[in-house]
Parts: sequence; structure tokens; C-alpha cells
Amino acid sequence: MEQKRTINTTLAIIRKDDKVLLGTKKRGFCAGTINAFGGKQDAGETMEQAMVRETFEEVGITPTEYDLTAFIKFDTDYKGERVYIDMYVYNVTAFEGKEMETEEMLPQWFDLNNIPYDKMLGDDRLWFPDVLCGKCIMGNVVFGENMTEPVCDFKVVSRDELSQKELAI
Repeated sequence: MEQKRTINTTLAIIRKDDKVLLGTKKRGFCAGTINAFGGKQDAGETMEQAMVRETFEEVGITPTEYDLTAFIKFDTDYKGERVYIDMYVYNVTAFEGKEMETEEMLPQWFDLNNIPYDKMLGDDRLWFPDVLCGKCIMGNVVFGENMTEPVCDFKVVSRDELSQKELAI
């Protein structure tokens, strides 16, 4: 059996009052979908450093207060290869800077009761609402070809359980 490589990624969910900042992905992986901000961990970076860097690069905001709120392991196609993508999701509650459009993302604030789940990836509607409500999530997602037909398994966990999972990886 062929060993799949694992790509470590981040996702920053930026909140302000009763709104969440999301962006339309303009290019690359999952172009055309709406999502939070993040990307791959670079060599030598912690996951938190990767999240801060990616958020700044994609939307011009620097997270200053945040907590790990979810860990999701994806089994999916990525650039013609079947891989695991380990995604560390952070709830960002304070930041510096003002959101701006970049080559990669077009940002927009959404009311918490009006999230465009129909324009997001298929798994998002299953875990994103819990994260927005302050719950910690761990889960697995297996996507078919072209990010279709997600098979998902999520559970709500304590912050301590999530922290231990992060250390074990």
C-alpha cells in the first residue's frame, strides 16, 4: 500500500461582534469557493506562525488573539495526488490591520446567521456552525474526486482533548 504524504495547513476564522470574515478564493486549490483564511505550513514554522503569516498574506490582517478550535484530517486529492491534509483551525478574536482584497482572496464580512454555506466546501456546513458557537471539534473528512461527496465524522471535544491531539501529531 502506498504511503500518502501529509500536508499541515491552517485556517483562521476571524470574528468581530456578530460577524465573521470570509473570502472568495480567486485562484489555486478550491478556487471559486468561500472559506476562511489559511494555507500550508512552511518549513521551520509552528502552526500558529503559519496561521498568522497565511492570514496576513491572504487578507492583510495580522491575528493577535486566537485559540485552536478544531483539528480536521482530510483524505483528498490535491494537485493530482491523493494526500492527507491536517487542518488546524483557529478562532481569531483580535487582529491588527484592515481586510483587503489580494491576488488570492476577496474578503467579505457575513452576519453569523447568514453564512453562505452553499458556496463553501461540502464539509463546512457540518462543523463550521459548531466552531462559530465556540465548540472545539475534531474530525475526519474523506473527499471523492474533485472535492465531491464528502464522508465526514466529527465530534465535539473539550479544549484539553483538542490540545492533547495537537501535541500527539
